[in-house]
Amino acid sequence: MNPFSALYAVIIVLAASCPTLACDLGGFDSGVPPAESDETNRTEKSHFAWGSDVDPWGINQSNSRSWHYIRNLHESKLSLNWEKPGLLIPFDNPLVKEDCRSTLDYGNSGSFKIEYDAPIDTSNDGLKEAIAFVRTESIEQEIGDSVPNIAGTQIRADYRTEDGKRATAITWLVAYFFPYESVLEIEIFSGDGGESMAFRPDSLGLSINQFREQLSKRGGEIIEIASLKKLVAMNTLSAEAFEGIADNNFIRISTKTELNLSFNDISDVPAGQTSILLFSPQGSLLAAKRLSTSTLGDRRN
Repeated sequence: MNPFSALYAVIIVLAASCPTLACDLGGFDSGVPPAESDETNRTEKSHFAWGSDVDPWGINQSNSRSWHYIRNLHESKLSLNWEKPGLLIPFDNPLVKEDCRSTLDYGNSGSFKIEYDAPIDTSNDGLKEAIAFVRTESIEQEIGDSVPNIAGTQIRADYRTEDGKRATAITWLVAYFFPYESVLEIEIFSGDGGESMAFRPDSLGLSINQFREQLSKRGGEIIEIASLKKLVAMNTLSAEAFEGIADNNFIRISTKTELNLSFNDISDVPAGQTSILLFSPQGSLLAAKRLSTSTLGDRRN
């Protein structure tokens, strides 16, 4: 593993440290620009808090990390699709009062921009105005040839166990592409409490067999390979969130610890996007986060 990405792996693990709640916001709004956050007006159907932020991150704080969260403040359960940052809270596991779902997106410096028109589509109460920091389509800062292109996401989700107790699940996938070495490295973690995660290897320029070989060498487990519409229940919100990729094959995996996978002779990473899915120990979808790979294959010509 490249020493650069190895050091970043340590940073991500330390930052995660299995928080007791998904809305453990230590580090939120820790640098410029200032975060955007608000509470929606209370109605008979919904009331929730949202926040979006982007801050320096990584070695010498030389890269960028965006952060989004939703906390339910209403007695009614909450499902939603925050389209611009790509955060889905599904009907399968809606937020109960005081529970939270949050995501962290990782990228190079200059990977995010502010979007002032980023409404949140709720399942039972229409659209709510919001602002979000979203990923750019290209690397907008000058970086050295030895520094990898970075694209990744982490999902944290409060949920209720079968006996009604609150639990917190966490998963992440962070990819580092070294375009001048043709090396792709991936840090991946599905959770240590029986959770699983899913994504599309082809969105990172990998075949399922390539990914399967590296995963098995590192001790990861493949649970199933199936189209997205077979993995999750399709309804109004999920159909909106997964438009255009519902028929694509996803690979659902389980890892007990963070795994570091390395792939050589990767000439390019296709520009596009994938979705990272976090599943409960019972196999139901807790949350999904869209991840753009447009900057991952950027050769900075």
